[in-house]
Amino acid sequence: MRGGFPTSDPVSTWLAIASVISLDELVVAADHLILDPYQLDPRDIRPYTSIEALDAAVQKFHGRGGAACGIRS
Repeated sequence: MRGGFPTSDPVSTWLAIASVISLDELVVAADHLILDPYQLDPRDIRPYTSIEALDAAVQKFHGRGGAACGIRS
């Protein structure tokens, strides 16, 4: 839940959008998720995930958008 609304976790969301956005946009999204901002906002819970978590999810992923994430069939 975030702001009273149900949400998916950052890694699942990133994998889900892989099939509908360009590779450049996917990299930008990953950068946003793993960013540890220089100036912290106490209301911002970043980083949302780690590069290791994204990599682990990619290794286990079997679905649409896998090629965009670097998964070979």
